[in-house]
Amino acid sequence: MTLVPAAEETLAPEPPRAVAAATTGDRTVDARSLPVLTGISNLLRHTARCVMNDAATYVAILAYVAAAFVYLSFAGSFNIDALLPRYVMLFATYSLAVFIPLFLIGTLAGDVFRCFTQADRPPPSLATSRYWARLFAGLVLVALFIPMMAAYSTVKTVLPFGAGFPYEQALAQIDAFLHGGDPWPITHWLLDPEVFGRWIDRNYHQSWIVYWTAFAFWVCVCRRADAVRTRYIVSMMLTWGLLGNVLAGLSMSAGPVFYAGATGDAQRFAELSAFIDRLDDGNSLVKYYSTFLWQNYEAQAIGPGSGISAVPSLHVAIVTLNAFFVRELFGKWWGALAWLFVAVISFSSVYLGWHYAIDAYISIILVAVMYWIGLKLDRTPRGTA
Repeated sequence: MTLVPAAEETLAPEPPRAVAAATTGDRTVDARSLPVLTGISNLLRHTARCVMNDAATYVAILAYVAAAFVYLSFAGSFNIDALLPRYVMLFATYSLAVFIPLFLIGTLAGDVFRCFTQADRPPPSLATSRYWARLFAGLVLVALFIPMMAAYSTVKTVLPFGAGFPYEQALAQIDAFLHGGDPWPITHWLLDPEVFGRWIDRNYHQSWIVYWTAFAFWVCVCRRADAVRTRYIVSMMLTWGLLGNVLAGLSMSAGPVFYAGATGDAQRFAELSAFIDRLDDGNSLVKYYSTFLWQNYEAQAIGPGSGISAVPSLHVAIVTLNAFFVRELFGKWWGALAWLFVAVISFSSVYLGWHYAIDAYISIILVAVMYWIGLKLDRTPRGTA
């Protein structure tokens, strides 16, 4: 046996330094890029799963929009597209400039709080692909609100063009019979118009829209709402469609603020009209919107937020729907606050003359029935959120 020196046995040709450097660099790139690729893959997979889980809501919203197109084509007002740019700006402004930054800040604050209060130190939500997947999929739902609201507003505007408000006097009489007289003077006796009038005016018109859009956005993008998301959005779509369009079309009325124009009787609510005129200091929202809506009705024009119908009250219906889900998601104390807001909006709708008191009663009853039916039909296991 021939002995070979150890140095010769293991000696191999030395690769060029450039090749060795490139090989080392490739290994570094692979080691660093693999987690990034895995993260992107997980994000895409979770987003696709979230989108598929929301399929029922897409179907419901698109079915409503299609039904609105059919109705408007027969009514000769096939112009939902006229409102789409306005609603795109509205939802984009609220979502991109307000809700998304607040949602991210809230998530970061929650991560910091859990870091200092929980011993197991859970991973930050902002670092997980599931969080961003739910946010991206939720924004798809938010985008679908744009054609939904354009369809709702267009149909609501067109409804009284042909028939006017044939049930105005009957509804006013029923409201007065149930309350021993028109109820709006009672609300003014409880809260002095000179002291509370302008605050109620602002709260009714501004707080309401911020509340319902913020809560709807949160349900769309937050994983905590997984167990109720489909039920909430379908219920909201039915509230706008069945209550705000179908029932409104079957019981066309304008409300006390438009009673003189709808019936020709300027005396019955003359004091209420005088109160609205006194509020008009250039910043009165009830005066601005009532003038805008009636001018659009007389011109048979369609604009963002246009359309007149009193029965039922969609202001009350939407906050009632939110109150049920706030109670379900956050417990009785937050639920109690949400129901208090229902009472405030119902009271304000009568105080400002937008609605008869029975409009609020009808809205609360119908939404309660809808919510109960949704609970019975929902097969999502409780506690999955």
